[in-house]
Parts: sequence; C-alpha cells; structure tokens
Amino acid sequence: MNKQGEPIYYHSDMDSIEIIDEIKPHKNDIIIDKYRYSGFYESSLDLMLKSLDIKHLIIGGVLTDCCVLATVLDAYYRDYQVNLVKDICGTTTLGAHMSATLMIANWIYDLKVYDTDQKKKC
Repeated sequence: MNKQGEPIYYHSDMDSIEIIDEIKPHKNDIIIDKYRYSGFYESSLDLMLKSLDIKHLIIGGVLTDCCVLATVLDAYYRDYQVNLVKDICGTTTLGAHMSATLMIANWIYDLKVYDTDQKKKC
C-alpha cells in the first residue's frame, strides 16, 4: 500500500487504466482488483463468488503460465468447477501457453477446456 492506502499495483480506480469499450464494466458490474498472480490471493474474489453461490468458473486471461495457472489452481483448491477458455488466454510464447494449458489439464480433475466458439454454443 502507498501512503494514501492504495495498492502499489494497478487497480481499477487508477487514471492510467484504459479499458476498450467492448469489455468496459457496466454500472452494476462487480470489479475485483488483483495484486498477485492468483485472482484469489488477498482479494475479495472467493468471498464474492460464495456470496453469489457460484460454483462453476469460466477462466481466461493474460499469462497462461503465471496468472491463469495460479488462479485455476486456487479455484480448484477452493472446490470450484473450472472451465478454461484457452483461446482467450495468452502469454509470452506459444510454447509457454501450450505447456501451461497441458499442465492445467493434467492437474485439475473435472476440468473442461474450450475455445470461445465452443463456449458460445453452451
């Protein structure tokens, strides 16, 4: 935290954050800032999901081999059923993305892996 009590890392209220219109949060959307690799680490994500009685997660994101991997594992450890949408994940190299996706698929029981066109049909 800085002297103003704000996280040192990026958070949703910073002026330096720009979000493209197609994915901009709406007025009543819930925004949860994350400060480490896992979206669950020292955030209100788990509390919010439990308060909404959510048991199934659809996960994608940046850095498949870091943030996505950590968040998927933490979700699994908390007994969520995880769905990974692999083509909305990315990392610095294709090899890192592929190996992380295989690692996730190997370690998480009952994992469903999709591409976006498959998820749209569900």
